[in-house]
Amino acid sequence: MALNLTVGTSLSNEIQNVTDQNGSSSGLYLGLAPTQSILTGTICAAATTVSGLDSVGSYMPMVLAGNTTDFTFGEEIGDTMGRLLRLIDLRTGTFYDIGIDQNNSLFVNAGNQLVLTLDSSGNLTIPGTLTTGS
Repeated sequence: MALNLTVGTSLSNEIQNVTDQNGSSSGLYLGLAPTQSILTGTICAAATTVSGLDSVGSYMPMVLAGNTTDFTFGEEIGDTMGRLLRLIDLRTGTFYDIGIDQNNSLFVNAGNQLVLTLDSSGNLTIPGTLTTGS
């Protein structure tokens, strides 16, 4: 079942719930106010905020799902790498990709460089040189 989500009114300086056509609210908030209190914390509403509850056997606050069925894993145009999320600093262009690779391992790339892999057995791989702070 698919829902068409709409913002109830035009964007304003107040946080607004995203709702479906029946008015049912989601945990996604859009807004531009400097700060708003949600639950027990303060957030910057100039961002998209997801709030919710982790209920075992039921729902989670947020799920990112990708479907790599019928795709070839690789780095050629049209291939997939299994990336699900990109975090980017627009000031510098620095970015990190997080995803699930063809071996079902969680990975983190810094730019186009693999920096971390965690497999389902708990094995952590960090290529390159491991350094510690002074």
